[in-house]
Amino acid sequence: MGQNDVQLHIAPGLPTNPMFKGSTKEERRVFMAAYNLYISQRNALTANGVQPFIMPVRACIKRAMKQRIDEWDMGKGPDDVSQGESTAWFKKGYDADPPALDTQK
Repeated sequence: MGQNDVQLHIAPGLPTNPMFKGSTKEERRVFMAAYNLYISQRNALTANGVQPFIMPVRACIKRAMKQRIDEWDMGKGPDDVSQGESTAWFKKGYDADPPALDTQK
């Protein structure tokens, strides 16, 4: 090993990112809860001076699902959808459908 090489003695167990494989609003809500937990766990490691990489939301979607979501739900090509648009699509899973609200009255 050279003088400037870093040797890591104790590495924390990094949490793995969740993968989205569904399509319903319920599955989106479950994924976002898991993704928020993942971010919280990763951010907790910054207290030790370690800056772990946080996987972006778009990278946590299965390839086939990503293409279907981009083309059918967003009306764009897979290369034209930004990270912010993907996050907004997942957050729409928290929106209630008007007919669902009518049945609760």
